[in-house]
This record gives sequence, structure tokens and C-alpha cells, in this order.
Amino acid sequence: MKLKTFFRKKITKISLLVLVVAGGIFCAYRPGDRYFEIAKNLDIFAAVFRDLNTYYVDSIQPEDLMDTGIEAMVESLDPYTTFYSEDNVSELKFQTTGKYGGVGASIRSADSGWTEIEDVYEGSPIQKAGIKAGDIIVSLNGRDAQNLSQEDISDILKGYPGTSLQMVVRNPVNNKESEKTITREEINVRSVAYFGMAAPQIGYIRLQQFTEYCSNDVKNAFDSLKQLHPQMKGLILDLRGNPGGWLDEAVKTVNIFVDPGKNMVSTSVKIGRASCRVR
Repeated sequence: MKLKTFFRKKITKISLLVLVVAGGIFCAYRPGDRYFEIAKNLDIFAAVFRDLNTYYVDSIQPEDLMDTGIEAMVESLDPYTTFYSEDNVSELKFQTTGKYGGVGASIRSADSGWTEIEDVYEGSPIQKAGIKAGDIIVSLNGRDAQNLSQEDISDILKGYPGTSLQMVVRNPVNNKESEKTITREEINVRSVAYFGMAAPQIGYIRLQQFTEYCSNDVKNAFDSLKQLHPQMKGLILDLRGNPGGWLDEAVKTVNIFVDPGKNMVSTSVKIGRASCRVR
């Protein structure tokens, strides 16, 4: 009887301890509290992540699993919320500055699973190697390029300035293949790819993306058109294929053409609401 009494007292003390600890947790985070929900779901996420890493039958790369989870979270929100991992910082830099390390060409899908050179930038490494728009990419660093996705090919073409790339291309006219060694450089893509007159009184400006200082390039192109063609009465601002970029630069670009004082875009944030007005 004494032994049973001893265990009852011990169990009672342990139960009280658990209740005290649990009570402290619930005092900090009450059910229904937003922070309680966040803490609870983070615990669930961590437990699933830990168990998958420990018990899943195949080998799992923890960083890949975490990247997949993060990407799924941001994809559930809207098309404009994006996660950039450390490996994709160069892509973010290109979108905001127009600069990247690579060969200086754009690509597109061709027939039969091949990828071809769509455009060659002036003075780029790929132009120096004698590769022209329309050439078909056969292999990259010895790897067969047929049926490779454009994303995979783009990743291979990019790289640190000074590194080399072995490329085999095929001429689409005579089907002759040639091997080229290309040394990557820092590529600075011009935000305004072209400007001129589309018709006797209609100007034309091709804006590739809203990179840093692109509004200055647009203004300079517009001023040049007005000076060279005083009879100009209209303008086409070509944004086809423009992936976006800096919001401030988009606002400054609109400032060139729109009367001051008009609301053109607004942004909402948790700490308040802000709007961008034409100056």
C-alpha cells in the first residue's frame, strides 16, 4: 500500500508539472490567436520534414525538400510572389539590372525538340564566335541538347565571366555542324532594344524590361525621335515579352507620356497603403 501511495504522489507531481508547462504555452498563445496558429503549423511542418528525412525509403536532399515546400507556399498566393534561392540570385540580378554572366543570346524552341538561337546581342561572345540567329544548338559541353528544356539550356549558357563553353551548332540551311569555344562575359542587355519610325508620323520604341534606369533610356529615345522627326504625332511603346522589373522605373516611364497628377498604380502592404502618382 505504501508503494502504491508513493507512485500516486509521483504521478500527481508529474501531472501537475505537465499542466503548468502546458498552461504556460497556452498563456503565451491562445487557440484562435494568429501566432498560436503559426507556431502550431510550423511545428507540424518541422515534424513532417524531420520524419520524411528520417523514414522515407529513398535518399532525400533536405535543401531540395525545403525549396519545394517554400516554392509551393509562394505559388499558392499570386503570380507575382516569387522565391529566389541562392542559386537563382543571378536571375534576380538580371531582371533588375539587365546584367548577367553568359554568352549573349536569346533562345527559342524549334522543331523536333531542338532549340535554336533566336537573337544574338551586338558584340556578345556568341557573336564573336560566329554563331548567328537561326543556328540550332546540337550540344553543350558534350551534352546532347535535343529534348533539353529551354530552362536547362539557359542554365548551361549562363555562367561566370571568363569561363568557357563548348557548343556545337547546326546551320539550318546547309545542315553543316560546327564546334565553337565561347568565353562567357558579363552581358548588359539594353533595356531599349530599338527605336525608330514605324510609319511617317508614328514613332516606335521597343522596351525589353523595366531594369534600373530604363526610364532614362526610354526618355532619351523619345527625345531623339522628336528631334529627328518633328512631324511625329504618335508613338508605339512595344512591351511584348517584357517580364517586368522595377516598379519605380515603370512609374518613371509612364511619367514621360502621361499628364501629372493622375493615379496610375497602387500597392497595398500590411502596414498601410501606398499609391504611385504621376508627378
